[in-house]
Amino acid sequence: MVFFALGEGESRARVASGRGPDIEAAWQQAADALAVQARRADRPPERLRACARKWSTRSRP
Repeated sequence: MVFFALGEGESRARVASGRGPDIEAAWQQAADALAVQARRADRPPERLRACARKWSTRSRP
């Protein structure tokens, strides 16, 4: 799972996430979603933060 946060000025960041079978697919999905948000914004983005996480659904004994 990948999270992107995009912001400008003092406004709240817009966040997009992506999931996929690997990091590349998750990254692309999140980047595509964030590009749509950036095009809709009133001002150009000033900051970008990215975070990638891997969660396991297996439980430990």
